[in-house]
Amino acid sequence: RVIGRSLLLSIGCLAFASESWSHWSFLPPQPGRSTFASKTRGTERGLPLAAARSNVEIQDVNLFGKALQPCTQGDETVTGWTRSGSCSWEANDLGFHQVCVKMSSRFLDSSAQFDRNDLSSVVKDGGHWCICAWAWASAVSRDPKGFEGLQLDCDRTNGHLRDVYRSFAANGQPLASPSGAKYQAQAALEAVEELCKVG
Repeated sequence: RVIGRSLLLSIGCLAFASESWSHWSFLPPQPGRSTFASKTRGTERGLPLAAARSNVEIQDVNLFGKALQPCTQGDETVTGWTRSGSCSWEANDLGFHQVCVKMSSRFLDSSAQFDRNDLSSVVKDGGHWCICAWAWASAVSRDPKGFEGLQLDCDRTNGHLRDVYRSFAANGQPLASPSGAKYQAQAALEAVEELCKVG
């Protein structure tokens, strides 16, 4: 069922779909590994194993393995894939809106220019937002040291983000933005690990 090179709006962040439903460039098959196991519309879909095998809700933890804190703060526009205020894991979130950042004007400008992802109507410089996994990877790619001014909040970023990046990296598959720009998962993961060291 072809949908062309369409863009799917996902609450302030765009998830990129390729030529058809059967070619989603998100979590690919991982033979021999049990971290992910689920299918959506005939395509491998990244889900923690517990959720794939039952209706049990996945427990959201942050990058330190503790309770995930809300990303939205004060009177900010409510963020999150389901507008819950948190960067929660959702099975139908193909953009993986799990990265809580304090926003920068530089990233907003770059994301609109290079990735066709204009967030300026929902978040401003200094505000907090759950951005997509590819969006963090884009900031790391363009500015490996300063991340275009984004400040990653380890307490408010979903711990499942590591699984997303590890899955893409293990399969040598980049993350794609709405413009089709490709970003490396390994570099994004390394930046996360450096900023949010456990132990």
